[in-house]
This record gives sequence, C-alpha cells and structure tokens, in this order.
Amino acid sequence: MKNRIFYFASALMISGALILTGCSKDDTSAPVITLLGSNNVTSTLNAAYVDAGATAKDDEDGDITSRIVTTNPVNKDLAGTYTVRFNVTDAAGNDASEVVRTVNVVNSAAILVANYSRHLVCGTFDTTYVAGITTSAIVNNKIFFTNFAGYTGANIEGTVSGTTTGSTVTIPTQTVNVGNPTTSRTFNGSGFLTATGMQLNHTETTAGNPPLSCVETFTRQ
Repeated sequence: MKNRIFYFASALMISGALILTGCSKDDTSAPVITLLGSNNVTSTLNAAYVDAGATAKDDEDGDITSRIVTTNPVNKDLAGTYTVRFNVTDAAGNDASEVVRTVNVVNSAAILVANYSRHLVCGTFDTTYVAGITTSAIVNNKIFFTNFAGYTGANIEGTVSGTTTGSTVTIPTQTVNVGNPTTSRTFNGSGFLTATGMQLNHTETTAGNPPLSCVETFTRQ
C-alpha cells in the first residue's frame, strides 16, 4: 500500500513538473519604443521646450510607457543641437533599442545671418563696404553687426522684432573704441528689414563733436 502511495505521489510530482515546464517560457523579446512627434524638431531660443515623449510596449508586460527613462539635456537658453534619449527595460530585463530625438534650439533671427553689402552715408561721407551679421546664442532675436559703420572691430549689437519685411531693427546706445586713430564712439539708432536686407538710421557721437547722422542700407549677398 505504501509503495502504491509513493508511486502515485511520484507520478503526480513528475506530471506537475512536466506541466510547469511546458507552461514556462523564457521572455527574451525586447520591448519597443515609439516616438511621439517628429524625430527632428526646432525650438525657439529662450522658449520653454516640452518634449512630445514616447510610448513603450512589451509582448509580455504590455504597455510599459511608465518605465521609460528619458535623458533630456535640452537647454532652452543656449542655441545648439541636443539629443533626447529614450530607454526602457521590461520585467525580464530585456532592453529596448534606444530611440532618440534631435532638438535644434535656434535664435529666430538666424535667418538674417549672412554677409551684406553696406552703403553708408554720413553727411558728405559716402562709402560701401561688406560685413556680416551674426546672432546671439543666448538671447532670442538679438543680432550682432560686425565692423559696424565701416570701423574694423566695431561689433555692435541690435535686436529685431521679427524676420519679415518691415520688422523693426533697434540699436541700443553703446560705445566702442575703434577707428584710426582709436576713438571712443557711441552709436544708437533704428531701422527696418527690407526685401533685400535692411535700412538703418543711426547716430555716431564722439567726444567734442556734434552727433553725426547716418543712413546705412544693407543688401544681402
């Protein structure tokens, strides 16, 4: 009788082991991450950047979006190109293939960056020269004029209200030491964008002299 009980119990154990072995299956499939939105986006300098995020699914665990680990180094206050990374691991320890999004933080005035032929008239002084415009990497819509008014090294800052024809250009009062001989010169003025560049009306002031009114026309090269 005892032998029968023993054999019966053994049979049950073996049968159970076979059932468990048949039902168990190693989870080796990696989860899949899907980006929401574009994989390459542009964000305006100084404007808050909110990433569209991503979703994640696993054939065993289902929706595991909540487990996504996001690395987001985007600095809204510094122009540049950033990479946002998304990773996730399922309950079995399988890692998904990393998904990335490229974020370009851009000064809105970047479209104005170029070399310009500048026609400058200050009283009876009339000249044409070539110089560039660059943009700030930390303040949106701030631009810089290189060799302003034809003075080598006169890098003057300005701001624009937009980038379409008619948008206002403002040159706040600022002083630089330039010219030959080197002299302290103060500039300020305003203007507007044109279909081919911009036009500025500015004042140049040096110690002991009356302000000099100038008109400068920029033509994009």
